[in-house]
Amino acid sequence: MILRRINVFFNSSENDRQIPCVYLSAYYICSGQVKDALDICYSAVPLAEQSGDVPQLTEVLVRLSQIHRQLGHSSRALKYVREGCRAAKSAACILVKARALRQYTCCCACIGDYAQSMKLCTEARPILAALGMGDLCNAIYRNLLNLQAQVHHFQTDYVLARDLNILLVGTPGEQRTQEKVSEAFARMNIAGSDIRMGRSNDPSVGQNIEMARCLMAGTSYKLGMAGCDLTLADVAFAKQDTRNAMHLSFVLFALALRVGDLAATPGTP
Repeated sequence: MILRRINVFFNSSENDRQIPCVYLSAYYICSGQVKDALDICYSAVPLAEQSGDVPQLTEVLVRLSQIHRQLGHSSRALKYVREGCRAAKSAACILVKARALRQYTCCCACIGDYAQSMKLCTEARPILAALGMGDLCNAIYRNLLNLQAQVHHFQTDYVLARDLNILLVGTPGEQRTQEKVSEAFARMNIAGSDIRMGRSNDPSVGQNIEMARCLMAGTSYKLGMAGCDLTLADVAFAKQDTRNAMHLSFVLFALALRVGDLAATPGTP
């Protein structure tokens, strides 16, 4: 079924390409079907290569990198995003290049190469501005700010991290799933910064976590809810509520094992 859908996509005309594999994989990720998301992307790579559709090949490689990064497979994530960036160089679409660069930035942050990550963020901003996408209404720009905030957090610069995440709260206009997830993570990160700065008893910490949970509940992003529980576990540890903290941690550990088992695909690169 998956192969048939992808074949239809790559053999259709440009105007008929309504459901590219990256969107199908996003659906599978949000619904917790990680293995299906990997399957559809692995199947799409040779089809994209055969079709000569460089932008779509780049998108598929970037999506593969995103999935592996979320699963903690740093080396695979780097492998695919580097292939995606190489493909993007020959793509005429600047937007595709921006997406590949953003994912490369994420991978660098995940392996602790913060200097390179910030350098790539700096390179990505003028590209987005040239596309008219350098504002908070744009998902890629918001993700870029979110990434910069994460790097500041990893470097223990919690004030800067908090300030950047505050910018991401309250997206103008009607919120789609993407905006809801973005704001939810921003609120979790604000709470995380407050915890690190010794403010775990501040009522706003619990309020931000609860708001993040409400936003995530309005989406199908199951792993996002786990992020809320992880932040709650951090609060419990900070308050020395060891019993609750350990309970949440074991639940999350069990979920992580289940997701890892679901994503195990024998024979994949």
